[in-house]
Amino acid sequence: MKRPLLALLLLSSGFIGIFRLHDSTQQARSVNTQRYQQLREITKQTAHLTTTAAIARQQVADKKMKALQTADLCTFSPELLQLLTGSRSNYSLGKDLIAWQELRDQLETDWNRSGSFVLVSTAVVSRLNFSHFNATDRPSDTANLVFALTPPEQLAISDALNQARQSAMLRVQRSQPEGDEVAKYTIQADPVVEASISNHFSAQITGILGAERSDLFLAPAWRELKSDLSPNGTEPVTMTIRHTVLNSQSKLIWELVQGTAVYTGDLRYGNYPSSWFLTLFPGGWAPIATREGFELPESFRN
Repeated sequence: MKRPLLALLLLSSGFIGIFRLHDSTQQARSVNTQRYQQLREITKQTAHLTTTAAIARQQVADKKMKALQTADLCTFSPELLQLLTGSRSNYSLGKDLIAWQELRDQLETDWNRSGSFVLVSTAVVSRLNFSHFNATDRPSDTANLVFALTPPEQLAISDALNQARQSAMLRVQRSQPEGDEVAKYTIQADPVVEASISNHFSAQITGILGAERSDLFLAPAWRELKSDLSPNGTEPVTMTIRHTVLNSQSKLIWELVQGTAVYTGDLRYGNYPSSWFLTLFPGGWAPIATREGFELPESFRN
């Protein structure tokens, strides 16, 4: 009597284990399917915006050509035309100063007394070193002034930044904590996803700013944004939060592992592993603690 009952219990346990394994597999497939669909949607949007950017660039080129063909240009001096087209073959300081003075006159600006702006070449703008974004959620005040961003353009750039941030968050994978671990996440290094985010962002910015301003805005802006979207390197990064007891005191530490490199630190308010942390984990440590169900130490805000 006991043997049949034992066999029945073992068989039931096996069915329960198989059911749980099947359920876990189905959940993993569902997550992967959702991510694949999101990436497909990003790819479609990137293709559309790339086409829009190409059209915008062609329109700018057409306008430049029409401007050069207008009769008004006949009133410009040869020196000013060479300055505007960048075709100064025989450079002369005297002619250069005359051309700049004529340009200021054409723009109706008073170079010596204007406190609102200065006139610089695009080459100078490309060498300026300033922050383009404010915490990866909106353009900085300096960028607003340098590129003369209108309120609608600022909102559109903020939306592009948010989409880039959401796409980057797809690279974060949660693992089940074990032992002294209270939370564990892996940030995948995926060059395909990064290229997709970069292309999508570039197409959006070109559509917002046009070809001329985007040429000056994009390269430094993407370098700045990229460092805030994911860790550097080609290997995945695993972030683990561990609970330890030291001298009878409870303590939480974070640990980053990338290849053979290991970095650790105490879990404290405002103390984060790197600039990308708040992009991939908005709100910092507190939301992670709430999501994972562990308590922050009393010394957290010290």
